[in-house]
Amino acid sequence: KGICTVNKVCDGSPGRFCQGQKFGAPIGLGGTGKGLSFTSNVQALDSVRLKTRLIGPHFEPDLSSALFGQDLSIPLLPSSMSGVKASMGDSMEEVDFAAAILKGAADAGSLGMVGNTSDDGQETTGVEALRRVGRGIPIFKPQANERLVQLFGMAEEAGAAAVGVDIDGVGSTNWERMGKPVYRKSGKDIAELVDSTGLPFSVKGVMRVEDAMAAVDAGVKLINAEKPVADNWGDAQRMHAACEAAGVVMTFSHQRRFGASFVKARELVKAGAIGGLIRMEGYCSNLFDWGAHWFDMLFFYNDQTPVEWVMGQISVEDDQTIFGARLETHGMSYF
Repeated sequence: KGICTVNKVCDGSPGRFCQGQKFGAPIGLGGTGKGLSFTSNVQALDSVRLKTRLIGPHFEPDLSSALFGQDLSIPLLPSSMSGVKASMGDSMEEVDFAAAILKGAADAGSLGMVGNTSDDGQETTGVEALRRVGRGIPIFKPQANERLVQLFGMAEEAGAAAVGVDIDGVGSTNWERMGKPVYRKSGKDIAELVDSTGLPFSVKGVMRVEDAMAAVDAGVKLINAEKPVADNWGDAQRMHAACEAAGVVMTFSHQRRFGASFVKARELVKAGAIGGLIRMEGYCSNLFDWGAHWFDMLFFYNDQTPVEWVMGQISVEDDQTIFGARLETHGMSYF
């Protein structure tokens, strides 16, 4: 577009050129909502302050793992993204964007995931990028099963490690604007997709016990659940138990414990560089969504020590929801 800016900090600030409505069209990464999650993540990282300690025993951390028979040097997978034309100002070719995600992940010893754009003539660019790189997981919008079976076959021929469907993509505004239908999937639909491919099959965007149970019953191998897993503790336990019994991997986005700054902070705590661990405190905008991250980080810093007691209080003065679940207005938790 003949436009170039350089920002020393990528923080999602409304004042950044990439965030604004310039020359009649959005230039940066698009989306719906307020985009506050990105800004909140940057602010959370800024709150961490480190002091260097140089003398001590040397060690090399082992972050290796495995998924679907693929060795991973780090347990981090780039999220499935797509839609350069619809969301990124048509700044590069869709296939080049998808290939960059996959190659970057492969170079790091991990697996990249690529999405499925609605732009005309670009629906299979993720598979084309997979052919180019040879390693990755394509995630498709919930199109008609007949089309998904075709796409799965293409992905298998291209060397995919697994395939998946972004089931919460049924609400995609981009696909609706392009006049390309997406569909809710029944348990029977999911089972049909599982049986159609020899690859492990995953679903993305689950946050209801009913959906998790249906996915397990259908033979899904991976469920990417939205945090904090379920509406309530009982449903979360049921989801976990069902996945454990069926050998299904269930993940959710508590990725902060793998961030370099958080890992370093934990090392400093364990080394006693900042004194003995007596108490930990955290603050965030809500306990249910963002707070799920900080509960996880407090366990991370405290060697996953089991909780002996819990005390909490919330107020619900405003009618707020996230992912369709009721959200507290204020809340406090001690444990």
